[in-house]
Amino acid sequence: MELLNIECDVRFIPKPRTIHQLATFFALPEKTLYELSNLTETVSPEIQHAAIAFAANAKKVTQLDPEEKNALNAFVKFLSIQ
Repeated sequence: MELLNIECDVRFIPKPRTIHQLATFFALPEKTLYELSNLTETVSPEIQHAAIAFAANAKKVTQLDPEEKNALNAFVKFLSIQ
């Protein structure tokens, strides 16, 4: 039934498992199929840069000082609204 919906309804969004199975069966790039099915979102360069900068300076969460914890919370809040 899901395959029929994929073929007939341009607004239908398939399950990620289905996309994975189709990619495997047809030996197609899974990432491309996810993008075509609207199951992924493009990451903005700003988010990517912030994530890399954060990871480069990351410590264990238990070792963060209050200022670093505030920065982490701000980063997580920023990601949640993107």
